[in-house]
Amino acid sequence: MTSKKLAMLAGAAVVLVGLAFLSGQRNAVKTPAAHGKKLFPQLDVSQVATIEITKPSGDTLTLTSSDAGWTVSALHGYPADLVKIRENVLKLAELKAGQEAPGRSMANPTTIRLKDAAGKTLAELALGDQYMRKSDDMGFGSYPDGRYVTVEGRNAVYLVDDTLTSLDGDVTDWVDMQIPSPSGSTIRAVEISNAGEEIALVKTNGTWKLVDLGPDEAMETSKTYSLDTALSYLRFNGIADPALTDDALGLSTGAVYRAVYADGITYTARISGSTTNSSDRAFRIAASFTPTGTNVAENVSAEAKVNEFNAKTSRWTYLIASYNADKFMLTRSSLAKPKSKDEDANVNDDGATTDETPEETSVAAPDEATTEAPEAASDEKPAETTTEVPEATADADPAEATTEAPEAASDEKPAEAVGEAK
Repeated sequence: MTSKKLAMLAGAAVVLVGLAFLSGQRNAVKTPAAHGKKLFPQLDVSQVATIEITKPSGDTLTLTSSDAGWTVSALHGYPADLVKIRENVLKLAELKAGQEAPGRSMANPTTIRLKDAAGKTLAELALGDQYMRKSDDMGFGSYPDGRYVTVEGRNAVYLVDDTLTSLDGDVTDWVDMQIPSPSGSTIRAVEISNAGEEIALVKTNGTWKLVDLGPDEAMETSKTYSLDTALSYLRFNGIADPALTDDALGLSTGAVYRAVYADGITYTARISGSTTNSSDRAFRIAASFTPTGTNVAENVSAEAKVNEFNAKTSRWTYLIASYNADKFMLTRSSLAKPKSKDEDANVNDDGATTDETPEETSVAAPDEATTEAPEAASDEKPAETTTEVPEATADADPAEATTEAPEAASDEKPAEAVGEAK
């Protein structure tokens, strides 16, 4: 090979190495001058009055502050969770630049804008892809460990050490999605009106029982568990448009559920039937209280609880999942069943089953099936109960000495023994 060819090959190699180096430098994550510094050092969180989150789809979640507090436009003005508002805004205020990623694409970002009461933008941040860190352990793939972001007015793309998933525009990251529930008392009775059927249940000694439970029926206890928790930890998926009528929501023909608590407060819920265009059901709830006792302090406390509860719920028609709505639409046929032979023997007067096995009653001598003869009032050994009349002792009272002899055993079970078996 000639010297000229060697020189040409060497020059080509130098060019390739140079191109590779420049390409690597352009796509590498490097430490910028802003590393470790706040992205929004001038942000005054007390001036934030509006939060706008625009998703890549173009949908925008808007949260607005007013004298009544923070509200969510997508939920028809439903209150936002102030704790979540504070956490997310402070997260942006404290967000610091990490390494810089030159050439990193930021196509279709999620954009967050913080504005003041006059509509002026105080801070704007674009969220790109999450940074995925490879696991040190073999076979466990990778996990999110940061986020690529850009700040309005800057060309740099920074890698920050927070995934910022709470800023992706999901309404659940800004609202408490749990419906207010009764507190500080226990439920004692339930009434359900559904599809023309009226049923009533009471809770006695921890056991639910239909008021009109027949002697040949037993409670289906697996269906009563939901009665205690139906109004607790109930979450909603959305808020119905306040402009919709009860007919449009399906509440006019739905179920009515009343729960009476030990403090005398009644919670009345109305639930719509199933709809063809959604799996959610409309749900509306209100509390009421009618003083029955003379304890003024307890009555005032109950009335305060009612007012506080209704202030939170009265304006809203919640949309809940159908499986939650079914808890309020129980039927009598689902709560009662024909009593089996074993249940007939093991059900007490309250309709609850017992774990005790009834004593067997067989044809036995009277002394086994009836009570023992009364003890004689003397130092002598009491006479055994037999078909003979026990002799009276000298010191015994004449009335005690005239004990009648028990009836002789027969093929019929003694009346007292049968009563005990029941």
